Amino acid sequence: MKIAFTIFFLLLFSAFAGRKILQGNPVSDADVLAYSVFKHGDGITLYLYNPSSGETTSLYQSAEKLHFVFSSDGRLAFSTDWIWKNNGEIFILNTAESEPSLLHLSQELDMQGYPLGWSQDGKSLAFASVKEDGQQQAIYIWDGRTVKDITPQNLLGIPDSFDIAWSYDGRLAFTIWFGFSNHEPNSEIYIWDGEKTFNLSQNVEAEDREPVWNTNGEIAFGSTRDSEYSLLLWDGKSYADDLPDVSSFTRIAPQLNISSPFSSWVSDDLLAFEASSPPHYIQVYTWDRETWSNISQNPETHNGGARWSQDGYWAFITFFSDPQRLYVRNERNETVLETNGQFVPAWSSGGSLIFCSRNHVRDWELSRWDRATVSALAQGDEIFAQWRSGQTTVCSDG
Repeated sequence: MKIAFTIFFLLLFSAFAGRKILQGNPVSDADVLAYSVFKHGDGITLYLYNPSSGETTSLYQSAEKLHFVFSSDGRLAFSTDWIWKNNGEIFILNTAESEPSLLHLSQELDMQGYPLGWSQDGKSLAFASVKEDGQQQAIYIWDGRTVKDITPQNLLGIPDSFDIAWSYDGRLAFTIWFGFSNHEPNSEIYIWDGEKTFNLSQNVEAEDREPVWNTNGEIAFGSTRDSEYSLLLWDGKSYADDLPDVSSFTRIAPQLNISSPFSSWVSDDLLAFEASSPPHYIQVYTWDRETWSNISQNPETHNGGARWSQDGYWAFITFFSDPQRLYVRNERNETVLETNGQFVPAWSSGGSLIFCSRNHVRDWELSRWDRATVSALAQGDEIFAQWRSGQTTVCSDG
């Protein structure tokens, strides 16, 4: 009995060791979370979690891989029997209905593929499909009635995969990867403006990716130029010869060593990104169009993956550290939570945070912090989660 109690105590202690929480009041969260849990031998299950009631509902089970994207109006688009770069059957599940209906979109359109993401208003779905030759991929928009092929013409390579970013005014920016070679990375950013598709980055011999829009229609993106990373900003309206005017691009914080192409808008006039000023570790910076500031102020570790809540709280993680840590800061940049955590965390519209970590048996664990306590939501070999309001996190080994 004493041995069993001792083991229980050690497991409990290991789960909470190193966690520092500044106690607060739990948030009232009307947002809804969709997440999928994959377990070897058991397949994958898609769940819906309601923080306000604490209720978790199983929505769909599959013996194979499953990939989903959540819309702002409560629809889940997902594909089954899906493996990277291969077609699957696409379904639409409307979770906003009291008895959710299931639409077999592939059957209705006579097309297979995999969903990429919903527009901000939830009315249009971008999805990709492998064409009959088994190599050429194409990107499409479904508006609930018709399908439009928006794949650029006269490409210099065969599209390998896509990453997308919808603007707040209905434009779609998407990255086309032409291969994943570490020696010759090659990707371009295109924009579909509702009528035509055009090349944003115009940098075909290098790597351009991770476009992010603000609500004013400006777009920041990562770009490799002259053999170094940079962050560029296009105002969304300056053109030359029917293409974005490259001379109008603003280079963000050129004095710093930009560490990655990832960035995020804190507000329309404040962009966050990862950079370093040698010989210091990578820090999280913000740029207000004139000056830049180190806001992570965590000089003994590399820092990144920053995401903001709507009320000014923000979270980031350390990397290349053991263990990796998650920090949450309030609007005064005071640390209110420090615990083990990995990968980019995700905020709900109501202000609670989900994040990934390893538990004591080395499974991935998805946890939620409600501004007062941390609670585990799911464990598995791979977890993908998205709030209905948009932010996502992935717990995975690869």
